[in-house]
Amino acid sequence: GAYKLYLGYKFNHEATLEGSLTGYGIYDIKNSGSTTERLDPKSAAVCLNYGQDFWHNQIRPFVLAGVGLLWLDPQESTLYDNTLFFSLHYGLGLLYTPHSFDGWGL
Repeated sequence: GAYKLYLGYKFNHEATLEGSLTGYGIYDIKNSGSTTERLDPKSAAVCLNYGQDFWHNQIRPFVLAGVGLLWLDPQESTLYDNTLFFSLHYGLGLLYTPHSFDGWGL
């Protein structure tokens, strides 16, 4: 089956190190109705998330940068020349956290 494990470590109020490990399940690749290959792909990534709080800690713009690996993990001989791939992760985001109302959050 498929799974995703996500972990993080907050260094301070601005910087967080994030990591993920994902298993995508088993895929059968078929050619003319017969299975020619079986893959069990997995990926791992490590990213740095850096942001700054504004407007009474409710708005947080952030940048994300990191690296990752994808491995196909073939169960038998493979049609692919490579079974390990490198990836770059990057992005911008905006986190909005409203204040709670009498102890209730939104």
